[in-house]
Amino acid sequence: MTQPSAPAPQIVIDSHDDKAWRDTLLKVAAILCERQPDSPQGYRLRRHALWQNITSTPQAESDGRTPLAAVSADMVADYHAQLGSADMALWQQVEKSVLLAPYWLDGHCLSAQTALRLGYKQVADAIRDEVIRFLERLPQLTGLLF
Repeated sequence: MTQPSAPAPQIVIDSHDDKAWRDTLLKVAAILCERQPDSPQGYRLRRHALWQNITSTPQAESDGRTPLAAVSADMVADYHAQLGSADMALWQQVEKSVLLAPYWLDGHCLSAQTALRLGYKQVADAIRDEVIRFLERLPQLTGLLF
């Protein structure tokens, strides 16, 4: 006998400004990702919410350096070390990190690799596709350093 799933949390839809709308979309994406980790929709929505209002690249020096802080090298090394034995906890950590650093494109790729290792090929493909679309919209990002 299957257990009934827990009721979905109540979401207040708040679209009075861009930040409130982004937060609403991220809440919905979090629920989708938690309840259906094998479905690409939550991961696509998360990236849409993250990147929807980014319409230009950050300011950069002539050598491509931006004033935005890079993701900690220790954290990145830790994520890569755990990739061989990837689990849901690692994936959730990587996904949380990309939310905090939307320009960390390598993090999105790491998330896709984690999804693939967990057997979620459709999700990995969706993450990859969303990164490609973001770079098609702002191709100058590939020359910047964070």
